[in-house]
Amino acid sequence: MERLKNALHYVISVTNAENMEFGATQLIKTILFADVISFMRRKKPITGATFVKDKYGPVPVGHTTAIKELQAEKRIRRIPPAQKGGSTRYLNLAGPDLSPFTQEELDILAGVAKDIARNYTAAMISDLTHNDIWQMSDRGEKIPLAAYFPRHVFKSSPDELKECRRELESLGYEFA
Repeated sequence: MERLKNALHYVISVTNAENMEFGATQLIKTILFADVISFMRRKKPITGATFVKDKYGPVPVGHTTAIKELQAEKRIRRIPPAQKGGSTRYLNLAGPDLSPFTQEELDILAGVAKDIARNYTAAMISDLTHNDIWQMSDRGEKIPLAAYFPRHVFKSSPDELKECRRELESLGYEFA
């Protein structure tokens, strides 16, 4: 959970430094898509978090605890929505611990955060995560990162798919 906590803090610091409008929904979706991109490129996610179905989309297990810890440690501050239906935001108060991450991982996190902040509202990015697998899952059920791979990944060779499956299984994902 420490990697998830540090990744959340880093994304908050990047979007604050760039003065980007960036809410809690975008923060959680950044973690999801950064882990997906990392898994596709490097065969391993950045945070190692397990994603489960929640009411409004997939979330990394432990994200609420990680945010609360960052607040208690006075590393971030929650900014409540300015209006009803608005987004909760976070203000960075201290530098994030980057020691657990490679430069490539930091680049992926920052790149995904900036792309989401510039191009997607919270509703738009949420819609991208409400795919068939999410809709068919029960609340709290694990959703594999592969559920968010672009379709071209599934045109891989049988050997590549077997390797991907082994990697997912090593991370605790189960297949029927």
